[in-house]
Amino acid sequence: MPFNDISPRYSRSPSVRKGAVARTHTAGLHPASVGGLNYVDSYAAMPPKDALILDNLIPRSFGCELRDGYIETCTGLPTIGESFLPFYGINEAQSKLFLACQDGSIYDVTIGSAGPWVPAVVPGVQSHPGRFTGTNFGTLGQHYLCIGGAGAGYLTYSVLEGWVTRVEGAGAGEVAFPVGSTMSIAEVDAVFTWKNQLILVRADSAEVYVLPVNQVAGAATLFDFGPLFPHGGAVSAFATWTIDGGDGLDDKLVIVSSQGDMLIYGGDGVTADNFAIAGRWYIGQVPVGRRFIMSYAGDVVLLSERGMTYLTELLRGEGFSGASNVARKINPKLSTQVHETRGQDYWELRYVPSERLIIVNAPLLGVSLDRQYAMDVNNPAWCTFTGMEMRTCEVFFDHLYYADSLNRVLRALDGSTDGALLDGTPGISLTAEVQTSFQPLNGEPYRLNQFIQAFVSFIAPSAPRIRAQINSDWSFATAPAVPGLPSDTGARWDQAFWDQAVWTPESQTFKAWFGALGIGYYASLRMNVAGVGGTAFISWGLVSQAGNIQ
Repeated sequence: MPFNDISPRYSRSPSVRKGAVARTHTAGLHPASVGGLNYVDSYAAMPPKDALILDNLIPRSFGCELRDGYIETCTGLPTIGESFLPFYGINEAQSKLFLACQDGSIYDVTIGSAGPWVPAVVPGVQSHPGRFTGTNFGTLGQHYLCIGGAGAGYLTYSVLEGWVTRVEGAGAGEVAFPVGSTMSIAEVDAVFTWKNQLILVRADSAEVYVLPVNQVAGAATLFDFGPLFPHGGAVSAFATWTIDGGDGLDDKLVIVSSQGDMLIYGGDGVTADNFAIAGRWYIGQVPVGRRFIMSYAGDVVLLSERGMTYLTELLRGEGFSGASNVARKINPKLSTQVHETRGQDYWELRYVPSERLIIVNAPLLGVSLDRQYAMDVNNPAWCTFTGMEMRTCEVFFDHLYYADSLNRVLRALDGSTDGALLDGTPGISLTAEVQTSFQPLNGEPYRLNQFIQAFVSFIAPSAPRIRAQINSDWSFATAPAVPGLPSDTGARWDQAFWDQAVWTPESQTFKAWFGALGIGYYASLRMNVAGVGGTAFISWGLVSQAGNIQ
């Protein structure tokens, strides 16, 4: 017998069925900008994973990671550094990091110090003091650092011989130029190497002089690339293209002129009978300083007024704007900046293995801060770095070092603050800024929406601080500045305890809601962040109320 057929313990009153309440709001979840900067697509058609601003946040595959800081390693140098000159000996203990400065002297900055500084060598007077270009080179008996700078000429360094300024002549350790040549050894402005031969580049010339195999001196052979440069100009740089990914027989020599002609040669060496041109391309004018080219992972990275590309992309016909070009998304802005500042010191390409980053170091760009572009090679997406004034930079045993205008050497992407001093005093908090791409709310770009609430989520060792807002319909309004973290970085989020708990130092998940004001068809997150190393922006979301079609 059913229960209701028995006298009930409590009487029942008739129920009134209520109508369903219409939901008037919707929530959207968006990933962090792991697609990196995008300067090529329309604001209205940009992928959700891309960003319009991504500064000091590295787009990794899992999220956007706050870059590490920088620390002083050398202070009180007599003047500003112009060229890092790393020497790699038989082991790390023998290796040295030298810095050529604007006073024309070269200093050993391998070990951090506050000075006083005594030059390791004082070369002759240069036409551009401190600007050297060189290479490491191994002979049958020694390892050498070989450098050239117009006016100072050709110098070498080795553990056994120390610094030697090479002179002209037929004696041991001297360089003999061909009979009838007008070349002077003081005109050597750069030194490169290919197939165990040193190539001495004459300043402001298409002529190069090639030394015998496995020798740092001896009788030099002239090779003039001038007739092969249809746009004129001087030899600017060389690079080795290791087609097979190693040091094999397929290695090609890449030559770039100052006006942007690029030649590829093959053979057994510059002076070999089978040394022959394999192709010629035009890449646009290149920056001064000979630092716009870099061998990387069996490929060659090139930077010119057209932007950045891999050599293999160029040879496939992709150019600087092809769909698979590694820098396609930033090249519209990068190419303009290179074109406008290619005569300034220095545009540089560097690969930092410990961070898996390719760095494009830019000179001072107008009135903006000194800036670098950075790309995670495992997740080819771009961001910018600011706050590090890199006059010049170099990688030495996996660390990225740079010289600034305060006569210092600093180690980048190291430490939990920006500007930690030589004596260990911490610097300021790491900060970053992001504006995501504009996304149509609820997939309906024709419907006006009112913003209600938004959130951001992070993983981090300790809670970051944020200031965030939602921008609508192509607005680039800046978010308020974020205060730095206190010296005690406890688990405070936006100056309030996170759920009244103190977190452990291991990475935790953090999520914060904030009020969102405004109406629009599209929405974009604009956020300033302060945090410690290891902080990663993971996602953001927005609750909105849909309006009419307008």
